[in-house]
Amino acid sequence: SPAFFVMMAHIKTGTVPSLSLPPEEPQPERLMTNDTTVQKLSDILRGSPRGVAVVMDELVGLLEGLGATGQEGARAFYLTAWNGNQPYRVDRIGRGSYVIPRLSVCVLGGMQPGKLQNYVRQAMRGGNGDDGLMQRFQLLVWPDVSSDWVDVDRHPDQQAFDDVMATFTRLRDLTPTDVNAKTEIFGNVAYLKFDTQAQVLFNLVRKLLETKVRSGEFHTVMEAHLSKYPAMIAALALVTHLVDGGVGPVTLGAMKKAAAWARYLSQHAERAYGAADNAATQSAKALADKLSKAAFKSSFTVRDVKRKGWQHLATDDDVRAALEWLVDANWVVGEDKKGTGRPTTVYTINPRLQKAA
Repeated sequence: SPAFFVMMAHIKTGTVPSLSLPPEEPQPERLMTNDTTVQKLSDILRGSPRGVAVVMDELVGLLEGLGATGQEGARAFYLTAWNGNQPYRVDRIGRGSYVIPRLSVCVLGGMQPGKLQNYVRQAMRGGNGDDGLMQRFQLLVWPDVSSDWVDVDRHPDQQAFDDVMATFTRLRDLTPTDVNAKTEIFGNVAYLKFDTQAQVLFNLVRKLLETKVRSGEFHTVMEAHLSKYPAMIAALALVTHLVDGGVGPVTLGAMKKAAAWARYLSQHAERAYGAADNAATQSAKALADKLSKAAFKSSFTVRDVKRKGWQHLATDDDVRAALEWLVDANWVVGEDKKGTGRPTTVYTINPRLQKAA
């Protein structure tokens, strides 16, 4: 055939034909996604070196999805994506091998207080939930809902909307040279430094935070949360500086705004982590009240309590949190009973409590 003679000609001349590879389909840069798996998100990030925002109305869906079958590596992926400044290599059978230039993911959404309490409680109890994922939600806020309702009917502030959109557009198109940013020796990351006054304030704030973290005043999960604040404050100062149109070193004004923002966020973080303890206390009080009224004869299981549907004891997490308190208070004693399946913990009520009842 003609192809055979062409190959033979190359063999005789000692050359090898050049077989060009098919061109890769260009990947459009994405700003955000709403519903995605880690596998698809990694594909999107291949063409989005400046990162992607995962925006969800209810973050419960995302957090529960991280534990789904086939998503065993999802939590580790999001943990790694928090830094946002390192390349990430993906090697999968059936999906090939490729490099994400910069693994950067921003997660934005809301969550009901009860659900948030459960996730915070998991982080505070240790185990799989205590991997640092909760502490990475550093802009976490738990606002108060006023008991007073006021009907507000007014036109939106068009000028404010236009200003915000213009700011986002300007920041999206910004280049390092536009703000006199310096570049690392390998050319991967551009950066700005603090000016002299801003650096002095940052050093002071960092010292106060590091002292607070080491004081033993907080739970270990709260310590881990606060330990990430210096990096967060530096990032907030940089963003504020750029939003305000700053060029060159980050100013003292931007640093003051970042420090004030961090102080506000720390109060909300304390409230969120404290809510887990408060919820456990409520659950323990509810179960103690039922036991003091002889709701169970002598022994029971977590499932027995959950079936009752009592307030503050509607989930496995609520019941287990309550039992941890009551075991420490010597109201009940837990013992593992082996059966045909997994061992079941049976809780026996303190005889003194039964006599009092």
